[in-house]
Amino acid sequence: MDCKKFEQKLKQLTRTQKDVLELFLHGLDDKDIAVNIPINVATVRQHIGNIADKFDIPSDISDKTFRRRELIKIFRKFAPERLSDNHKYDEN
Repeated sequence: MDCKKFEQKLKQLTRTQKDVLELFLHGLDDKDIAVNIPINVATVRQHIGNIADKFDIPSDISDKTFRRRELIKIFRKFAPERLSDNHKYDEN
């Protein structure tokens, strides 16, 4: 993925997906995201899955946090200013 493709994928997100993503990137857990938007926790998880789909991140049934870690890697590369320090899913 290059910067142009990253920006295109970001533009594909719905307003709610962008809100969920912003809170996720700031390190909030699913419950806190749900309270802030407000939506239920299952919907937060669904939105994160849909965001990962739009960024072409494959699902890995054996690793429940894989897609979240991959989202962090993508944003670390293309938009590090959007990430909080010491994110739960950040491997750097």
